[in-house]
Amino acid sequence: MYNLLKKCFLFQHLSHEKLKILMKNVKYRTTTYRKGQYIDNFNKEIGIVLKGKIEVQKNLVEGKKVIMNKMKAGHIFGIAYLFQENVENVTCLVANSESSVLFIGENEFVNLLQLDKILLKNYLCYVSQRIYFLNQRVECFTHEKIRDRVIEFIEQLKHQQNSQTHVTLLFNKSELADYLGISRASLYRIFKHLEEEKYLKFQGNNILIL
Repeated sequence: MYNLLKKCFLFQHLSHEKLKILMKNVKYRTTTYRKGQYIDNFNKEIGIVLKGKIEVQKNLVEGKKVIMNKMKAGHIFGIAYLFQENVENVTCLVANSESSVLFIGENEFVNLLQLDKILLKNYLCYVSQRIYFLNQRVECFTHEKIRDRVIEFIEQLKHQQNSQTHVTLLFNKSELADYLGISRASLYRIFKHLEEEKYLKFQGNNILIL
């Protein structure tokens, strides 16, 4: 378990022995989910994905699904609702494969942060990165034109992956359509136009920026 936790941003720069000592001083639980199962049995807890893949979805009023994020081993969820009172979680989490999650309650998590300054700094850095990520998601949705939304997404990928010549898609095209909140037909049409305009070229999951 400790080797799996080392993949988590929260525990970076901590030795194996230090991590072992910290986890012995907090209460936690682990739960396994089968593929397709919703993860809804937690409250006032953070979840750390130990293995598997989990998708964060938001269901819109009109019945459309938007993919907010995809998580794998080492990713964290639940932090935004940890210290809030009477806040409804408007997203749902679904296991895309058999997954295992470690849960730590609010009080135990506070105790954990107080035990080590490196861990506290990692947590603050994580929160800062999540704010930046959400700002980028909002930036995508501020574009009314679908073409502009797709281009904004590609520009963000270039920044995230520190590349001006090519980027790698983390979703397939169908999933990307859900992520951007547009129809699959519209996304395929925009990509076709961008290829015809020699703005980009696809090579599997890679996009070459021309």
